[in-house]
Amino acid sequence: MTSPVFIEEDIIFSYTRNDAIRDGMIIDISDTAKELGFSVPVGVTSAVWHIIEKKPDDQDLPGRVWDLLWMLHFKLKLSRERTDTVLFSVLMQSGRKKKWVFKAVIAASDPTGNPAITIMLPDED
Repeated sequence: MTSPVFIEEDIIFSYTRNDAIRDGMIIDISDTAKELGFSVPVGVTSAVWHIIEKKPDDQDLPGRVWDLLWMLHFKLKLSRERTDTVLFSVLMQSGRKKKWVFKAVIAASDPTGNPAITIMLPDED
């Protein structure tokens, strides 16, 4: 039996989660997520953040972040399948009430393989 051949290649460029947070592509909401019981870092893409911050005057930003995380927490609790991608919906008002569908991706976030959750729109990667 022959053994597989592994080719070691030089990495030319790497863009990490920390780079994305620094650049504003991912907004870290881990502190609020910890209050809800999440044990891994959680962030939202800038597109999701734009939806969250477009709030009516009678709502506050921390409350909308909490609502988003609560619905994800609820979906994960009820889900029987174990997957790295979860679709969930949240009713949010921005001008008028709208049911937004979001995608939460659970993936390794650093070279050591520690997981993190990124909440994004369904068409984002």
